[in-house]
Amino acid sequence: MSDPITLTKTNINTPKNNKSMDIDGLVKFILATVLAILPFLLEKQISFGILSVYLLIATLVTRIKFRTLLISAASYFIIVLIPYLFGFLMSELLYFITNNELFAYHQGSYEVFLRLFRLFVIWYVSILYFHTTPLKTVIGVLEKLFFR
Repeated sequence: MSDPITLTKTNINTPKNNKSMDIDGLVKFILATVLAILPFLLEKQISFGILSVYLLIATLVTRIKFRTLLISAASYFIIVLIPYLFGFLMSELLYFITNNELFAYHQGSYEVFLRLFRLFVIWYVSILYFHTTPLKTVIGVLEKLFFR
């Protein structure tokens, strides 16, 4: 009348097969730091192209949602681009009105693009790091780095 009860032993330390390969938080932090510093060490345009392709491949491999990338791009636009362009336009306007060399902006478009690209890479790598690493791991890495 009653069904026999069977007990099974499960190992709680088995890795989950549905996720991509997990990397240690500190190793991932070091890789993210190297990727964020890399644009400041590169000089040739082809190197920036290769770095962009690498970041695109890393995004596809880590399966970041398109919505997350869209929110990240919007926040980069609001936090970085709008203030930068506002300062640039105010400087140009003041130079046009006063004709004072103090307000002259002596950088070409390539230097401006390079500066914004470097800021974008730092922003993007940090987004990839924080969206692929659990918060507990991030806090543990920061605790090891700063408080021990």
